[in-house]
Amino acid sequence: MASLSGDLLTGALVNAMDAPPPNLSEQRFAADWSPYTHQVTAWRRLRETPPRSIIVSSGTGSGKTECFLVPVLDDLVRQLV
Repeated sequence: MASLSGDLLTGALVNAMDAPPPNLSEQRFAADWSPYTHQVTAWRRLRETPPRSIIVSSGTGSGKTECFLVPVLDDLVRQLV
């Protein structure tokens, strides 16, 4: 995730996901975590101007939720900064 900081994702989001509040520590996305290729592809498509619609088809537990959730969180962080 750290390698995507500044390029695709805001550094503030990567840091926040790496060090969540204690009550959410089991939801941690470590800065040294490597996302799946389909996740990075989805994030790049959703950051295009205008954003492109995507369909992600993958097995259970493969990170489909993060395909849409991380860009939403990144957009919120960008609005706060």
